[in-house]
Amino acid sequence: MNRSILSSWIFAISVSMAFCVGSGIVTFLTPCHAGVFDGTPKAVTLPEAGSDEPVGIAVLETGSKTITMEILGGTTAIAQKKTSKKKKKEGEEPQLHGYTLIDGKAKKEGEKSWLIKYNEKGRTATAATLTHDGKTLNFKWNTKVPKKLLAPVGNCVLKLVCESETHYLALREPIRLELIELNIKTASGSLKTPKLQIPFPSQDVLVFEMQNLGKYQPGNTSVVIPPATKISEIDPKVPMQIMFNFTDKAGNVRQPFLFNITLNVGNIFGVTIAPPPEQVKQVAMELQKALDPQIDITISNLKKRNASLAQKMEKQQGWQRDGKDTNEIAMNEMYIWAVGHLKVLANAQANVRLYADYGEMKMDLVVTDVAIAAENAEQKKSKSKKSQKSEKEEGESDEDNAFGGMKF
Repeated sequence: MNRSILSSWIFAISVSMAFCVGSGIVTFLTPCHAGVFDGTPKAVTLPEAGSDEPVGIAVLETGSKTITMEILGGTTAIAQKKTSKKKKKEGEEPQLHGYTLIDGKAKKEGEKSWLIKYNEKGRTATAATLTHDGKTLNFKWNTKVPKKLLAPVGNCVLKLVCESETHYLALREPIRLELIELNIKTASGSLKTPKLQIPFPSQDVLVFEMQNLGKYQPGNTSVVIPPATKISEIDPKVPMQIMFNFTDKAGNVRQPFLFNITLNVGNIFGVTIAPPPEQVKQVAMELQKALDPQIDITISNLKKRNASLAQKMEKQQGWQRDGKDTNEIAMNEMYIWAVGHLKVLANAQANVRLYADYGEMKMDLVVTDVAIAAENAEQKKSKSKKSQKSEKEEGESDEDNAFGGMKF
């Protein structure tokens, strides 16, 4: 084979492999084809409600391919207040209070348009318009609709379909917070969001998930973390609990301590992890003792004591054994077990998540992120520098919206 031809062939394979490996696909002599939604984000921030300028919210390069769109979460986007239920007439359909999506009329050739409709008591109004020109998905509010009726649009998700590809686009980005850290002095940890710019959707779709407490995760049999649970199914008077279950050799289960998970879901979202009020002081004290080097000596002595008692009981007939010895061994084992878990819990961090469950997809509303602490520290540092600079410069110087004209 001609050397120049061979070199060109090898070069072509190398380029093809390099490009495809970078895309996460390894092929030979087969070009990689990018997906339609490769550049499309999973979540966007809508323009401020009330602004009347169209804004490109997502890259969406479909070329000549046809795209279809659905809206998810429209019927639950607006949280319903609990009111006395009125009896419905037989055969009467429940009236929709929320958002629907319909096709609109494109103003330009090759453009596609959709209307997000606000629905209430059988009346409708266009809340926003979506347009797509083959490259960008644009969004525009209808400023005649009150802002308070526009903001919940952010609780919706657009389901985009192009041929065999599907993509979900959340119309709000999740609030990202630092992980919850368990303070050994208070035996508790908490987080709280700022006041919400977009109110949460209906509690029927809101789900709280405790992802871990330190190294402990859901599914652990001795440290039981509650599963993901709908907010509407949580009794505010009965907090969710993380239970620490010690099982002795006789199969008896005891709880040396436990933690309550208390939620606040309203204009803010808050989570507190703490022992029941009557256990707080004791658990906090034991948490601090678990980190004291002296505890290792105590544990060693307890193990020796248990070994001595076990040896004594082995030499005795069943009727000769003292029940107090059996109970002491069990209590010592539980204490050793508890200290081991408390050592893990001291300054342990917890991940939590709040999301809207729309069946075919879950939209994150609040998530914890280990990187946020570093980002917040950097922002505080930057603000401090700006503040100091501003003070220095100053020292050197001497010197809800009405409906308007909207008609349903």
